[in-house]
Amino acid sequence: LYSVMAIIDLALGIYGFRLLKADWALGRKTEKDSVLRMAVITATISCIFLMVESIGIVTQYSGILKDVEALDRVSIGSTILGVIGYFLILFSLIHIAVLTIQAMALAEAGIVATRERWLILVWKYGALTVFLSVCAVGVLSVV
Repeated sequence: LYSVMAIIDLALGIYGFRLLKADWALGRKTEKDSVLRMAVITATISCIFLMVESIGIVTQYSGILKDVEALDRVSIGSTILGVIGYFLILFSLIHIAVLTIQAMALAEAGIVATRERWLILVWKYGALTVFLSVCAVGVLSVV
């Protein structure tokens, strides 16, 4: 299962790099940067991290490594890469969600709506808001 996930992450990472190449070419042609470039970069990097994590898990459970210390290093390394990869995906999702909220506000009320204070705060502190919401849900689920 993890070897299949590594192949899927590799394919998504290659697609992300091709998308970035097309985005950079379009940016050079139009002399404007894409607002989705950061989300695509983080999603592509997260695919690479998750691919390496999947390869580490496959290496752990395949019996290739017999040394306990090497297994521990692979386990710790794959866990760290997995956590970083999932946080990068979360960052991409938050980035796209904030851009979607801005687009809906722009379509509904025009350019003045994008200058409203709540929308600026969501853009600046979106990740912190999601983190605090997850912590609150975690605390409430324990109680």
